[in-house]
Amino acid sequence: FSELICRVCLAQVMVATVFFMARAVLHNKVRQGWKQLCGTSPRQYLPGLLVSLVTFSVGLWGCLVGDEGLPLWALLYSHVCDIFCHAIVSSALMGLGFDLLVAIYKGKLMDFLKKFVRCDDTIEAHG
Repeated sequence: FSELICRVCLAQVMVATVFFMARAVLHNKVRQGWKQLCGTSPRQYLPGLLVSLVTFSVGLWGCLVGDEGLPLWALLYSHVCDIFCHAIVSSALMGLGFDLLVAIYKGKLMDFLKKFVRCDDTIEAHG
């Protein structure tokens, strides 16, 4: 189930980012394009939502029938999503580990840990 959630979130983020940055590049407004990623217009979040639903459907289908029951296209799609998901999580954990070692080296371990306890920091900030 956690793989399914990871795939859906990844697909939504990837499609939204690619869609908006391509649009920003086409209109020569890259700086404003970055700001639009947080917009609320349906044409901003709908492509990501659609790809998320497809990813969810393929992932759920794979959970129900197993890898051997999926057609080749769905199996490839599923594995590509797995690769990206694991790369993102690994990057975040490696960044967190590196920042933890730097905090220990500089003697600021308590400050580093307090940020997590107070929710002033996220694991994504370290990847």
